[in-house]
Amino acid sequence: MMPRLSILRTLFILGLLSSGATPCPKGTMLTVEKTCERCGPGKFSWRLDSKKCDDCPAGSESIENRTTCVACPPGKVGSGGDGGVCKACLEGEIAPKPRAITCQVCIAGKTSSPIVGGTKCVNCESGRYSESKNEGCFDCPDGTYSPTEGASNGCQ
Repeated sequence: MMPRLSILRTLFILGLLSSGATPCPKGTMLTVEKTCERCGPGKFSWRLDSKKCDDCPAGSESIENRTTCVACPPGKVGSGGDGGVCKACLEGEIAPKPRAITCQVCIAGKTSSPIVGGTKCVNCESGRYSESKNEGCFDCPDGTYSPTEGASNGCQ
């Protein structure tokens, strides 16, 4: 039978027993200086006394306590580990599904709608137009008008 001291020493060496100090909590990492450092945006750790913080996968971001990652919601994208924040698509772009990595560009005559949160391309309203992809809709110049929705060739 192994003496109690030998068992405790073995557990300590294997990292299964703490040195008596409070372990670093989840969402942090143990530095070389033996201090706990919070994981940065886009990174997480789910273990106590983690030696490193892992990058969130593409299409996700770390939650506030940095213990896990969650999928970017529709209308937002994340490339993972790059600052870790899901970013809204620009006007004229959409991300219709969760966990998107890049935004899709709306075709001419359409733009993204803040009403549907950047998840669907909608026609430019009457009196507005969009001649090229990814620019949003513009008002027709004074003295001109576009009678149809989704105008892609300017105003008359």
